[in-house]
This record gives sequence, C-alpha cells and structure tokens, in this order.
Amino acid sequence: MTNTACVEARHMKTKRVTLLLPVPVHQIIKMTALPLLLLFATAELRGQSALDGFDPNANGPVSVVVVQPDGKILIGGAFTTVLGVTHNRIARLNPDGTLDTAFNPNADNSVFSIAVQADGKILAGGAFTSIGGQTRISIARLDPTTGLAD
Repeated sequence: MTNTACVEARHMKTKRVTLLLPVPVHQIIKMTALPLLLLFATAELRGQSALDGFDPNANGPVSVVVVQPDGKILIGGAFTTVLGVTHNRIARLNPDGTLDTAFNPNADNSVFSIAVQADGKILAGGAFTSIGGQTRISIARLDPTTGLAD
C-alpha cells in the first residue's frame, strides 16, 4: 500500500482543486514550492485519511511536514493550534496522530521548513524572531525532546 498525502490547492480567485500525491513515509513533504507550480495558488496539507481518521486539525496553513525516524511527525506553518491545543506554528504529532505535548518550541511567526539532523536535533527555518524560548532570526536548531533552542 502506498502512503499518500492529500494536497488541497486553492486558486486565489477561482475554484478549489484537490490533488492526491503519493509520498514515501520517510520523505520530507515541502509544500512551500507547490504554489509556484500552481501559479498563484495556495496549498494546505491535509494528512487525514478516510481509513484511519487521522486529523490533526491545525487551525491555519501547514507549510511543511517531516516524518522523523521514530515515526513522529513534525509540522510547521502559520497555525496557532493543533487538535485544539495552543502550539504556535510548529508542533509534533505522535505516530498515532495525537499531539506530543512535551515538544513546544512556540515560534512567534511562520515556520516554512524543517529538517532533522543525523543526531536527531531539529532545524527550523521561517519568518520567526523567537523560537524555543530564545531569540533566533529565521533559523534555529531545536532540542528533539523539548523543542528548546540549542
């Protein structure tokens, strides 16, 4: 069975288009490039499936999704809540879709990219000036357990 992510793309002035893209579990899904391909469209990742009920319910756009080696799912974007809990612009989900409440870097502005280093530390890039409890301008390295800035 192929793991898939459903990408919802909306043209700014016209109608909604939905695409289904197959994505290997270990691959980084980088949604920030998709609007360029769709020319003036915005994109949101909807990771839910009719088969498993996965629905993190972020209240704003998700720009990046990264699956860690342990199966946990990092998400970044312009949201401020996930599953009804305050998690500003970056959060981590457990493999079953529940929120990992121990990880809360609390970015003060959007997160556009996330990468996991070989040692497990997390790199985040975006428009933020504060993340992980520290002043960090646009890029930060985060502790993989707590999300505190390195």
